[in-house]
Amino acid sequence: MNEPNPYQAPPPVATLAEPIPAQQIQKTAGVNGDQLVVTHNAVLPKVCFKTGQAATETLVKKFTWVPPWLFLTILASPIIYIILFYIMRKQMTVTLPMSQQYASKRKRNITIANTLLVVFLIVTIAGIYLSVTDRRINDTMSAIYVGSIFVGFIAMLISAIAASVAGVTLKPTKIDDQWGWFNGAHPEFLRHLQ
Repeated sequence: MNEPNPYQAPPPVATLAEPIPAQQIQKTAGVNGDQLVVTHNAVLPKVCFKTGQAATETLVKKFTWVPPWLFLTILASPIIYIILFYIMRKQMTVTLPMSQQYASKRKRNITIANTLLVVFLIVTIAGIYLSVTDRRINDTMSAIYVGSIFVGFIAMLISAIAASVAGVTLKPTKIDDQWGWFNGAHPEFLRHLQ
């Protein structure tokens, strides 16, 4: 009569304050050359994945990977690419340990990039609005408005790319049903997994 109790509370989950047994880490994460290799719900050491310093915070990050050749389907049709992307994508959520220094730097970079994105969006919208509503428009004013729209749009694209790069943590090189391979981890972090 050793049936499991369905009403029993689940066992406690390891937190940063609790030591993680080395054998538990080695079962869910490892190193392949300079790549981090993890399973879904991997338990990682309390070392910042970017700086190699002691970790004080965590970041839950969802990664998506598709085969690299899939990008060639954009040449045939963006619709085909989108359909194949959603069919072939593999996703993995990883809880990454971060140092206070890296967490602050990451937050600052994302804030700066997003602020610039909003500013350039406003400049672009203002240029469009003024070019449509200004009744005393001449060739010089028209060139200024078109220039501000163009500069605002280009700056907005650059800010959007900067915002996405500022939030980059690790780069997945492959994700399958069980494992994920990632580039970009600090050598000291990887050393703790060997």
